[in-house]
Amino acid sequence: TSSADGGMGSVGAGAYVWGDFTVTGASPGDPVTVGHNGITSEGVLIYGTVLAANTVRVTIMNHTLGALATAGTINIGVLHHLTGYTNP
Repeated sequence: TSSADGGMGSVGAGAYVWGDFTVTGASPGDPVTVGHNGITSEGVLIYGTVLAANTVRVTIMNHTLGALATAGTINIGVLHHLTGYTNP
């Protein structure tokens, strides 16, 4: 789990921005949860993907009709799966 400054600038209507964040222990394939305390508008999609070991990319997509400020805090959670587990 990690928190970071969420200010990635303004996102125009129909546009997106992304930023890369360090999350210790993150591995490609791990599921990511993302929250942002400054974005509460409907029509905004925020998601994260583990790009490489310890690196999560967060993308903010603005599907509204106006520009969107990204100031605030991004909270990133990474879940780890059991490796080598075989379902009986």
